[in-house]
Amino acid sequence: MSEQRAVVLDVDVGIDDALMILGLVSEPAVEVVAIGATHGNCTAANSARNALRTLEAVGITSVPVALGRESPLAEPTSAPQVHGHDGLGDIGLPEPAGSVTGESAADQLIRLSSERPDELDLITVGSLSNLAAALEKDPESLKRYRSVTYLGCLSRYPEPIVPDYNDANVYFDPNASRAVLSSDTPMTIVPIDLSRRAALEDRHLDALKNGQTPQARFAWTILPYYCNFYQERLGRWSASMHDPLAATIAIDPSLATEVVERPIVVEPYGDRHRAVGRTEPSADTAGIPAKRIVPQADLPRFLDRFVDSLLGPINPVYQSGN
Repeated sequence: MSEQRAVVLDVDVGIDDALMILGLVSEPAVEVVAIGATHGNCTAANSARNALRTLEAVGITSVPVALGRESPLAEPTSAPQVHGHDGLGDIGLPEPAGSVTGESAADQLIRLSSERPDELDLITVGSLSNLAAALEKDPESLKRYRSVTYLGCLSRYPEPIVPDYNDANVYFDPNASRAVLSSDTPMTIVPIDLSRRAALEDRHLDALKNGQTPQARFAWTILPYYCNFYQERLGRWSASMHDPLAATIAIDPSLATEVVERPIVVEPYGDRHRAVGRTEPSADTAGIPAKRIVPQADLPRFLDRFVDSLLGPINPVYQSGN
C-alpha cells in the first residue's frame, strides 16, 4: 500500500502545472491540501485563475487557492510561446466560479507549516518568490515541511554539445531563487536536464486523446498548444512533463535512480540567470548548504504512472468538501 501524503503546491499554472494538478488529485494516496499561485509561465493572478479552472474542470471546489507575489522584475518575464498568454493555451476557457482565499501564498505556507509540522510535503514548480517571502517572514517555515521538492536548476554544468537549457523558474526571480537555494532548508531538486527528457510517447498521447475521464478530457484540451511548442525541440509532436515529474518524485521517491548532493549557485547566464549544481568547491559555493539533486530517474515508469492516473478516478477525499 502506498504511503499517504498530504501536499501543498506552489505553482505558476501553465499547461504542465495543470497536468500535474490533475495527476495529483487522481492519486489515491495523495491529498492536495492547498495551492499557492506564483508568477512565471504567466502572472500570479492568471496562475491562481488557472488553478481554480483546473480543479473545477474535474469537479473539485474544496482546495483553497492563495494568491502570491507578482514578478519583482522591472520587465517581468513569462512564457506565452510555451503556455499561451493566459497560461492554458489561449483556448478561451471560461472564468472559474471560485476565487482566491484572501490569504497570501506566503502566509499560507507559513500557517500550514505551523499547523501541521512534519506532516506536509511542499512541491514548488514555479518562481520561488512565495517561498522567499515565507523565509523572510519566518526563516524556519520551510523546514517544518516533511519535504520540499523543487523543479528547476541544472544538476551540473552541461557539456558543450548538450542543447541549451532554459532555467525559467530561476530567471523569473533570480534573487528569490538565490535566497531559497542558498538557505539551509532541506530540498530535493528535480533539475531541468532530467525533466526535459520526460516526454510523452505516442501511446500516452493516444490514451489521453481517447480518455473518457474529466482529467483526460481537460488534459487533451490544453495539451496541443504545449505539444506544438515542443515539436521543434523534441523532433516529434509531444511535450516534456517537467512539473508532473517533480511532483511524482515527491510522492514516490523510489522513481529516483540517482541522487547526489551538491551546492547550487545562481549565476548570470547571457541576459538571464540559471542555477547550477556545482561538482567542485569554489569561492561562490562557500557557505551554501548542499541540496539533494536527482540527475536520473525511471522515466518510463513515471510516464506510465502519470498517464494512468489521468485515466483513473479522482481521489474521493475531495468529495466531502464539495
